[in-house]
Amino acid sequence: MRSPTPGYTEQDAVEVARLKADVMRLTTIVTAHVYWSRLSGPDLVEARMGLINVAKVPAELPDIVEAA
Repeated sequence: MRSPTPGYTEQDAVEVARLKADVMRLTTIVTAHVYWSRLSGPDLVEARMGLINVAKVPAELPDIVEAA
């Protein structure tokens, strides 16, 4: 792990750790969801690619992400 940059506080480190834990928790929820077990082959690939593309929606458009 690289050393923190100047101005990086303990509070920053705690927030980064919290966000990483949140990403891991949410990733587990999504990937372990029963929805994925209903798909196979090209349908599974297409569904996962759709999920990846939804994740690329800019943060300033939260209503689009929430609707998905």
